Order: sequence, then C-alpha cells, then structure tokens
Amino acid sequence: MSLLRISTIRADLQKAFADRVVAIANELVISPHWLMQVMWSESRLNAAAVNPKTNATGLIQFMPDTARGLKTSVEALKVMNPVDQLEYVRRYFLPYKGKMKSYYDVYSVVFFPALIGKPDTWVLQTSKLSAAVIAKQNPVVNINKDAQITVKEFKQYVFNSVLAAHRDIVFGAIKAAAPAAGGIAAAVVLFFCSLAINSLI
Repeated sequence: MSLLRISTIRADLQKAFADRVVAIANELVISPHWLMQVMWSESRLNAAAVNPKTNATGLIQFMPDTARGLKTSVEALKVMNPVDQLEYVRRYFLPYKGKMKSYYDVYSVVFFPALIGKPDTWVLQTSKLSAAVIAKQNPVVNINKDAQITVKEFKQYVFNSVLAAHRDIVFGAIKAAAPAAGGIAAAVVLFFCSLAINSLI
C-alpha cells in the first residue's frame, strides 16, 4: 500500500513508518490514509515540529499536558525517532477506537474530541471554554466570522485542508465506515482505499 505523503518521511525510515501506520490504523479500524492526512495537516509529518505559541510538538502536535498524560513530554517527543513517536500517536487515538467513522472524526480527535457524533449545527464550546474564545483561537476555522464555530464550519475547514487530488482517497471511505463496525465495514473501507490507490498508479 502506498500511503499519502509517505515521501515526506526520511527515505531510510519510510518502510518502517508506513508499516507502523498501517498496523495502527488496522488496530483502530480506520483508513491509514486518515492518519497520514491528519499528521500532514498538523505537522507536515515533521516529528520535531513545535508550535512557538503553544509548545505543541510532534506529528499530531501534542500539547504539553497531553504528552504528560501519555507518560512522556514534549521535549522527549521532539527528539524522538518519528517511527517511535507513532506509538504515542497510537496511545492518543486508542480511547476513540470504534468512534471514528470518517476522516472528520479522526481530525476531531486531534482538534476537539467532543464534537464527534454531534450534528452540523452544534457549536464548539465547553464548560471552561466559551464558543467565542474557541473561535478567537481558531479564526481560520470560524469561516462565518460570527464568534462561534459549528460542526459544519469545522467540516468545511477540514475538507478545504485536503489537497483536491487527495480528496477521493481521504473522503472516499466515509460511506464505508459509516454503516457498522466489524468485518463488512472494514472490508468496504479497504475496497475504497484500493480504488483510490489504483487511481494513482
């Protein structure tokens, strides 16, 4: 399987990285392309990437508190082999196994897990973070510029963030993942992925 953006990874690590991504995706019952795309969107697949404002670090931009919760630190993640860092990506996503039915859900886990399964009209907010604060912190996602971000806006942002040439691969598996968990759904996901991959050959 040729994964999206795999050429971004250092040549001598590409096979090990790809094999690990596929293994993690199989465990999570999601498309490996979804993992690759979310890591590309967050860090350009740079395991040492650091956000200077928040100190978020690594492939999926682990926040310092998140890193500590995974029994590591952003300092350790920054110097970690990217293949080894994938273990922490796995640990982060594992609690959401069975809940990720589309790439939107996978991105939600990284961006704002509470929005998984919410209707398009739902506004992103928590008991500690108001809708206005979240919108101010994420102006590119607040497409309507109305001081609140809805699930619909989030989905539009995510869709726009995927290269047009890759959208069939990333979003083509959504229908496959939606009906039910288990063998049939997994088989259909693989079918969609195979079609997408073959179209690139």
